[in-house]
Amino acid sequence: MKKSRGTPKKRAYHQSLRADSALETRMRILEVTREGFARLPIENAGLEDVANRARVARSTIYKIFGSRQGLMVALAEDLLRRVGFDQLGRAFRNPDARAALETSLREGARLYSEEHAVARAIMTLAAVDADVAHASARFEYGRKEGMADLARRLKSQGQMRDDITEAQAADVLWVVTSLATFTQLYQERSLSVDETAERLIQMATRTICRDAPKPSAVGNAPG
Repeated sequence: MKKSRGTPKKRAYHQSLRADSALETRMRILEVTREGFARLPIENAGLEDVANRARVARSTIYKIFGSRQGLMVALAEDLLRRVGFDQLGRAFRNPDARAALETSLREGARLYSEEHAVARAIMTLAAVDADVAHASARFEYGRKEGMADLARRLKSQGQMRDDITEAQAADVLWVVTSLATFTQLYQERSLSVDETAERLIQMATRTICRDAPKPSAVGNAPG
């Protein structure tokens, strides 16, 4: 006689426990990988080091992420989730193009500052590490197209200067919204997040936008 494999309820319970354990292991691996990049990224990007600190076998990392490249992309996606990347998307989708520009630059500055050491380490190491380059590409996904779309919206709404083209405006926005530009102000000039955001807004709007209309002075209306 075959042994009973248990009731459906018990099987579901054990499956749930295994799923919870797998998720916990996945998050622990991502956390020690993130910590490694924050400390000594060039020395702590190897799977052996990650496996040792996460207390798992290297085979477990391959089972969960498929490859070292898969781990690096998952790390980038986890960082975007941590810093609330969806909030940047909402700011960017503001129907008013100039408001979208200013609010997304403020939100972008906050986003860059949240995990700045890790993000900068990934962007730096990407130049010499093909697996990490895929993580860097995940950070940059859609930014080029987004800046071109924002330039188009500024133009169509009459908010762009007449002496600048959409392509030129997109190039300016590409530079202003980069992690490298943020880092120069935030870290190398020791500005606060808010100060950095304001500098970026000034750089962008004064270069590509028409002057904002000045409010009418009280009492200037014709009598």
